Amino acid sequence: VAMMQNRRVVDAFKVWEGINPLNHEQTVALIPPFLPEYWISEDNQNLAGKGEYPLLTGTGVWTRIVFERFVLGVRGELDGLRVDPCLPATSQWKQCGIDIDFRGARYQIRLSNPKLIAGGRVRSLTVDGKKSEGNLIAPFKSGTHQIEALLE
Repeated sequence: VAMMQNRRVVDAFKVWEGINPLNHEQTVALIPPFLPEYWISEDNQNLAGKGEYPLLTGTGVWTRIVFERFVLGVRGELDGLRVDPCLPATSQWKQCGIDIDFRGARYQIRLSNPKLIAGGRVRSLTVDGKKSEGNLIAPFKSGTHQIEALLE
């Protein structure tokens, strides 16, 4: 999180790729077969012999929170919903988005990084087709709202 807050995107994503439990679905447990391992699933053909522990302990949830709030940069604050992404400069991240519920309303947020700038900041923000100043969206009480953020 600190690396993303300081826009050290390359370093942050090296760490992210190492700790993200979704990147380790093929990792086989490195314990002797005679030791009991309560988080190894024998009844699931897709996971047999693979550790499920990160998903059972909350690591998966914390990974999602870090992803939402600091990679995609969508986080609730007292005055509204902040959009402050920290994306890497790769083609997979040229366009991305997230739908999120916040204080009774739904926000469909689309991020566009056409110049592929690592850690690019929000240059313009459009809320329901209207240009908005800064990167803080005043909260809506209900409804679904379209948010488009252009990064530079």
